[in-house]
Amino acid sequence: MVLLTLATLAAGAAGAGVTWSRCGKKSLGRQMKGFAESLISKALAGSSCKLGGVDFKLSGCEMQIGVSGVEVGNLPPYKSESLLKIASVYLAVNLQSLLRSGFKQVIIEELLVDGLQLTVEKIHLTTNNVKELLRKIAEKKSDQSGEVEQPTNQTMMGALPQGMPTLNTVAGGVSNAADGMAQLGKATATRVAAIGQPAKRQEPKDSMVCLKKVEVRSIVVHSVNAMMSDNKTASLSLKAPPIRFLNFSESHGVQNAADMIQLLLREILGSASRVVSDLAKDSASSAGSYLGGAASTISEAATSVGGALGGVVMSSADSVCVFWNWLSQPALPSK
Repeated sequence: MVLLTLATLAAGAAGAGVTWSRCGKKSLGRQMKGFAESLISKALAGSSCKLGGVDFKLSGCEMQIGVSGVEVGNLPPYKSESLLKIASVYLAVNLQSLLRSGFKQVIIEELLVDGLQLTVEKIHLTTNNVKELLRKIAEKKSDQSGEVEQPTNQTMMGALPQGMPTLNTVAGGVSNAADGMAQLGKATATRVAAIGQPAKRQEPKDSMVCLKKVEVRSIVVHSVNAMMSDNKTASLSLKAPPIRFLNFSESHGVQNAADMIQLLLREILGSASRVVSDLAKDSASSAGSYLGGAASTISEAATSVGGALGGVVMSSADSVCVFWNWLSQPALPSK
């Protein structure tokens, strides 16, 4: 959503003939910054968002936007300093297609995210702050979808009075033509009045976003385990591999701004947080292999000791048998 916000505001200012002076750019940048922070916070289910600065420039038919110092806060009850920090975001917007479509379609040619730090905080066995944020975003999207109601015939034709005659009423009123015509006249007048009223203005549809090249690099994932204490410092920091898409919309489709931001966020957070879960699985597997090897070694040692003891016992038993046979032999006659 921040992408569409920044692109639309800057393009609109350019179309209105705003002077690209130093003062004008600073003023517009501050307005874009404040508006984008509020918009992102709403899109992320109420998580706080801060932008360090916004800068942009026009280069032919392309608008280049740079955002620095992006910080997304945690939702309660998580207490880490932040969930997500990004050093810089760069995007190139096809300004020509944006203006031609009347701001109904935004084509982002390139999105580059550099210096991303994700903090995965765990206070329960089954969830963490990343999973919780994604769950709340999904719930918010579901609630918004439920609020959209399809118009009914009654809404389109206008609200009809409770006493409006039906076919049965008209058939029953044939015996009294005057009364029946009076009721029918009232109903007709009500319909005409409803049709004459101005229709409710429909909300404009969201602009569609087409996102092409995406690259997220210099990713560091911090793991915080606060299940046993009120720990806020990272106990483990890992480097994650970069995330690249040659054409994001080709594999994920063209979306409206809110859905595109949430989809991109899920991809980034999911890919980065998997580094921690994969490490946990590898550690568990290594521990299991180590314990299995130790158990096998103990078993072999026990077998060796048992074999040695068995040999001693068998040897002793043989000696006893020989001695018993010697005692059992009859004595030789004396000379």
